[in-house]
Amino acid sequence: MSTLHRFAEAAVRRDLHRAHALLAEGGRLSTERRQLLTDHLAWMSGLVDCPDARVCEAAAALFATACDFRERGDREHREELDAAIGALLRQTSRAPCWTSDEAVLGLGEQVPWLLDGVAVPQGAGLLLRDPGGREMGRLRAAAYRRAKVRMWGTVSLEIPRQRVAADR
Repeated sequence: MSTLHRFAEAAVRRDLHRAHALLAEGGRLSTERRQLLTDHLAWMSGLVDCPDARVCEAAAALFATACDFRERGDREHREELDAAIGALLRQTSRAPCWTSDEAVLGLGEQVPWLLDGVAVPQGAGLLLRDPGGREMGRLRAAAYRRAKVRMWGTVSLEIPRQRVAADR
């Protein structure tokens, strides 16, 4: 498994925990926030590609329940979505590598999302080439921070930082 896979898997698990915390709060989600959340969950389910059928089934269930909750937004579909999030968290905790190479390679524009809340140990890490330069990187990071606040609110502050080991 590459370092990029580790970062991607940590980011997916981080956001699954955030989504679980947000749904568990029980507060009303605005239509915009619900749509942002469910679109993000559906997108993350597309990053999953694993030989273990249970992981793929859990990702497919997450996609389906996210789509249902996006359209309906009621308590029943909220609970089904939360259960699907829990199932994918359980299944991915047992699988050694569950992100697809194609999806991970396409995450170059998502660097702020990948690194959000991840404590990178000293030493070897992720070498990033930013084709747009530093200013473009800053703009992407600022846009990510704004989108993060719209979707997660303060929930993102409550998730513990994760350590991601780099390849040796």
